[in-house]
Amino acid sequence: MVKISFSKFLQVQFVTVHLSCFSSFSLFSLLLPEF
Repeated sequence: MVKISFSKFLQVQFVTVHLSCFSSFSLFSLLLPEF
């Protein structure tokens, strides 16, 4: 049980990090359209 919940927690952290990176990258490309 503990291992499953820990794996789930890591998966959620992974998705959250990727989403924040993607949103910051899209914001960056919006601010700099010449790139």
